Amino acid sequence: MQEKEWTGVTRSAEEDLALITQPYSLRKLTILRLSVFMVMSGFILGVYLYMNHAFNPGYPIITVFAEKNAVFAEHYPPFRMNEWTCYRITEDIIGGRLYSEGSYSRLHPIGFSLTSVPLTLLWGEAGPYYTNALILWLSALVFFFLMLEFVPFPMAVFSTCFLAFATPNLFYASSAFSEAAAQFILVLAMFLFFKGISLGHEWIFYAPAGFLTALNLFVQPVMAVAAVPFVVILIYEHGRGPKMARYLFMFLCGFIVPLAAYLIINKLYLGQFFDFIFSTPFCPYNLSSEGHYGSSRNIMIGIWKLLFDSPNGLVFIMPVVMLIPGGFIALWRNELKLIALFMGILLSIVILFTAANTCPVTGECVGSRHLVPIIPLLIMPTVFMWGEHAGERIWFAVTLALTVYMCTFGWWTGISRGDGFFIGALQDRDARMILLARSDRLERPVFTSSNELEEKFFSSLKNHDMKLWLQTLDTDSIAEIYGFERVVFKDFINKFSLNGQNRDLFIQSVDPDRGIRPVIPNLRLEAEPDDGQVF
Repeated sequence: MQEKEWTGVTRSAEEDLALITQPYSLRKLTILRLSVFMVMSGFILGVYLYMNHAFNPGYPIITVFAEKNAVFAEHYPPFRMNEWTCYRITEDIIGGRLYSEGSYSRLHPIGFSLTSVPLTLLWGEAGPYYTNALILWLSALVFFFLMLEFVPFPMAVFSTCFLAFATPNLFYASSAFSEAAAQFILVLAMFLFFKGISLGHEWIFYAPAGFLTALNLFVQPVMAVAAVPFVVILIYEHGRGPKMARYLFMFLCGFIVPLAAYLIINKLYLGQFFDFIFSTPFCPYNLSSEGHYGSSRNIMIGIWKLLFDSPNGLVFIMPVVMLIPGGFIALWRNELKLIALFMGILLSIVILFTAANTCPVTGECVGSRHLVPIIPLLIMPTVFMWGEHAGERIWFAVTLALTVYMCTFGWWTGISRGDGFFIGALQDRDARMILLARSDRLERPVFTSSNELEEKFFSSLKNHDMKLWLQTLDTDSIAEIYGFERVVFKDFINKFSLNGQNRDLFIQSVDPDRGIRPVIPNLRLEAEPDDGQVF
């Protein structure tokens, strides 16, 4: 009896121990994961904010020979191409001129500009840039929770860091382009939608997902086509029964609200419900205009420009994208057919719609920037390659390393001599320095003597360093060689390689306070052509 009682007590003690220790283990694991998440979140946000702080106003330039582009040069720094348009719309919103006659808001979506209003009021021209840093940070966090629905915690952390630091997101976090906002809206809609599928709820998840999908009409209209794969998934998952009809009704109810607002605004300000979608010169569906490639353009040319054209094609920037077909196979093997179906449909639609018009949304030529909203969809299938066999893992590791090289270092190092380990093929660093020098916003070091100034001048020629060369020149000389900076610099480099530091060939006068007055060569100065590359 005593033994039974003792045995009973022993079992009870073990049960009590399990009740005490198991929750402690779970709490410990939860605290560890929460700590990892907080560190990851803080690091991503910190890097994004620091980049904006460090670069402003001279943000990296990814348009080759940007100083030859009048539209670019007019507003840089800090605005690059249609970043100025987004800022102007923000100013119109702040000044109460939204949709006024002749305003940019009648030609361009206003969604991103609207979200940038608070930070623009605080920081002026830097406001839209910091807004995108916050938007892409939030996009990374939502993507993390989306990945948790399908992969273990460590893989979700890896995928999120991949998205934040080894994709074009790293560059666009220090930009004022509108595509980042479209990415955030799409990722949030996907998270709510698949959360609704896993939990079986109705309007709590499906209606907001539909609302967000249509909300992209105000950011990047072409992304509203994401409603198609959402509808396909609902039909695929629930058949044709009353449950599917109820879920579809909830999704469409959410979708109709922004759509109705969008059409009403078009009617009030442009006179036609669909005028903005089909008639403006910057809309994604305008297939009647000749566009950048002329009347003989072909949709295959657009696809090539989007994916494979060097150096602005997405496959060039992100070599890991080549593994997407294998990623879809891995998704299918892991019983994630819904995800594979959704991403396959949406990727195909967005790429085809964007490639069909050579001036999508912004009026600029086709480039990988227009695929920024679907960058998370390119990552999701590729990370599943890590769960495959050794061969697939090797390919994934190699292409990921190349992607890190291009998307991490390629943005910042810039084109210079063309040799060395970091070639920086994705930034025209010289164009950035020329434009900053023209506006007298290139930071100049303090030179203590004429000898030091001359030494830096010849060092810039030896190392082909356009920045240092421009820093040594006086402002009058910079104005005199306006438009021909590259030609003069190249001529100086050629003379230096032949004659060395022959002062009389290069320097007319030296003033440590003003800079060097160079001997400007008597050349037939011809501007380099603008090849039209826009990333």
